[in-house]
Amino acid sequence: MTWRLFSAQGVRAGPIRDAARGPEEAPPDARAAEESEQPRFLRGFHDILITIGVVVVLVGLWGIGGAIVVLPAIVILAEILVGRQRLALPAVSLTLALAHWVAQGMFGVFAV
Repeated sequence: MTWRLFSAQGVRAGPIRDAARGPEEAPPDARAAEESEQPRFLRGFHDILITIGVVVVLVGLWGIGGAIVVLPAIVILAEILVGRQRLALPAVSLTLALAHWVAQGMFGVFAV
């Protein structure tokens, strides 16, 4: 009874059946995306050089502009390096920089 109601309204079971398929039956574009992902921590020496550059930029911004300037830089660099390029080592350094920024802010608030 319920199935007739749904089919009369144009609902079909295609996407559910597609999602229930195993990985060997997955569409070719889904398999290509899964194979292209590189979960390695370091993909080359450029990750180390980029991380050194990120640390130098953040330390320089902290010294010149203070803590207020560093937060937007962390967010922008994270969007570029982690979101688009999927670099793991700079992600770790940006996470540590954000944790340091939060710790400094909390220390400033509670150090009355």
